[in-house]
Amino acid sequence: MTLQGIRSHKILSSIGASLFILILALVLVVIFAEPIIKSLTNHKGSEKLERQLAIDGDLNIRWGWAYTQVHVGKIRLSNAKEYAETNMLTIDKLDFTFKPLKIFQGALEFGDIAIYKLNLILDKKSSTDANWNFPAFSKEKVASKTLLADSRHDFPIFKKLELI
Repeated sequence: MTLQGIRSHKILSSIGASLFILILALVLVVIFAEPIIKSLTNHKGSEKLERQLAIDGDLNIRWGWAYTQVHVGKIRLSNAKEYAETNMLTIDKLDFTFKPLKIFQGALEFGDIAIYKLNLILDKKSSTDANWNFPAFSKEKVASKTLLADSRHDFPIFKKLELI
């Protein structure tokens, strides 16, 4: 084999190995997405909001190129400690679709969103104390300069939203 042939073989082998790893990673994400997303939502969501955020029901994702369908059962967000109600938010069922390929373009585009049996309790004790004030979003923790969207297209697009 010549030096040029060896170099070409190494390049092709590297490209082939990279494609194989990419496809394998994609397959693993599709197969194991539900437990990973449910765990991240329960742990990281609770950590960031400093309240318990939980998916107590099932989580099903049906991957598709045009639209991916997501079904989530029994979502709840606990209330602030000083408030009487245990949960600030409960949703019996959430169904939505989104376009996964739009994510690669830096956009988030939803199809239909259906929220079943939404129960949201907004309670206010004083002008500064309300249960919708989350410590993670307080003025002390928010950056002094907020970046605003350049255009309307930077905001997620919703085709249809239903509260059932």
